[in-house]
Amino acid sequence: FYSVLSSGINAEYGGTLPSPIIFGWVIDKFCTVWRVSEDGTRGNCWLYDIDNLMLWFITMRVVLRCLSVTCYFICWWVYPESTKKVEGEENGGEKGEKNAI
Repeated sequence: FYSVLSSGINAEYGGTLPSPIIFGWVIDKFCTVWRVSEDGTRGNCWLYDIDNLMLWFITMRVVLRCLSVTCYFICWWVYPESTKKVEGEENGGEKGEKNAI
């Protein structure tokens, strides 16, 4: 129970919470014109550098997709062959063969 709870907490704080913070920080970095109030505090962004922002998002999408595909193939390669054989035997021996009732 505790391992499931801790993995859920790790996924929550490690995967979902930092993402909006990081992406918000990056989007703010591409702001070129900020609204400034009379007392000098910075408000919301009025104008973004769209070309560089779009390039950054596309680059991040490609990099993360390549990382995902790489991890998938590493898992596929490391997956033990003995486990694959056991799964095939559970279905009645040969692949495609159905058990008669």
